[in-house]
Amino acid sequence: MVAAIIFAIHGAVLVGVVIWKARTEGWTEAALAAAFLVIIFSVAWTLSGLLVTLLVEPEGIASWMNRDTISLVIVTLAEAVFYTVFFRVLRDKTEGGAKPSQ
Repeated sequence: MVAAIIFAIHGAVLVGVVIWKARTEGWTEAALAAAFLVIIFSVAWTLSGLLVTLLVEPEGIASWMNRDTISLVIVTLAEAVFYTVFFRVLRDKTEGGAKPSQ
């Protein structure tokens, strides 16, 4: 169930980014942003899965928190930080350039 919620969050973010990029820069940029998100998610899930496999028993922490779910949680937290910074920089660039220094 936790994994389904995490996948739903990723799907909602994907749709949101595609809509945002399509409105601001066109469908080509939206497709590139979607591909970027999918590639980052796939690679990050693979790497976190390898790390969790080394550190956690196959049963996981609880019946609802197995190794795959733990690796998805790690990926989601890391992506939240990364995408917040990455897309904030892109948004600032598209909304008028750098902010004036004081």
